[in-house]
Amino acid sequence: MLKRIIIILILVIGFFFLQLFIRAGQFKTIVNKPAGEVVAVYRNLPGPEDMQADYVLHKMFIAAANRRPANTNAKPDGIYVLDLTSMTPPHRLETTYAKDLHPHGLSLWREDTLLYLYVVNHIEEGDFVEKFLYTGNDTLQHLASYSSPLMCCLNDVAATGPSSFYATNDHGSRAGLSRKMEDYLNIGRASVVYFDGSQYHKVARHLNYANGIYYDRKHDKLYVATTTGKALLSFTIEAD
Repeated sequence: MLKRIIIILILVIGFFFLQLFIRAGQFKTIVNKPAGEVVAVYRNLPGPEDMQADYVLHKMFIAAANRRPANTNAKPDGIYVLDLTSMTPPHRLETTYAKDLHPHGLSLWREDTLLYLYVVNHIEEGDFVEKFLYTGNDTLQHLASYSSPLMCCLNDVAATGPSSFYATNDHGSRAGLSRKMEDYLNIGRASVVYFDGSQYHKVARHLNYANGIYYDRKHDKLYVATTTGKALLSFTIEAD
């Protein structure tokens, strides 16, 4: 009887871990089918995580951070810029931000001649959304830092105006057992938070690892990618 119970437990645990590996994509095959020609490959920046182009300036802004502690030869973390006209290797922009900058998600917002950058920043004090103004002389002027208990585990940000944005939390807990349970049991506690310029609102809940987020300015729609949820969600923005 005991032997049978042990065998059943082993099978249950094995099935659990098999499902975990399947959700994580361990058995998935990805075939690269490039639709165009590779023009250039750049390796002079650490861990590119997110990027967005401004086609007025013809520049690509790239959030890059070294997430491999053993890689001591990596270039400094920061926002890098690639000139889409000259295609010369990207270089890191200087900032007036006084603290460390370890970028994750990034979003641009153009308001006439002004170009704002919103950047998810992970530092010891917690997770922040940093707001910068691109001055055009290879410098980012720091304008504001945004934080809230609702933004515990930031992943990406989508600007919706010069002083508003949506942001994804990829977990519901910053650390500890509850965070591990989210991962291992596939518990949906990720969320989307909206900052309207003065207040924070949790506008979507119970998501499975909310990752990338994008605001379609033309059609007033919001798109959210959920990694372990294996879905691309579409939301119509409403006035309230």
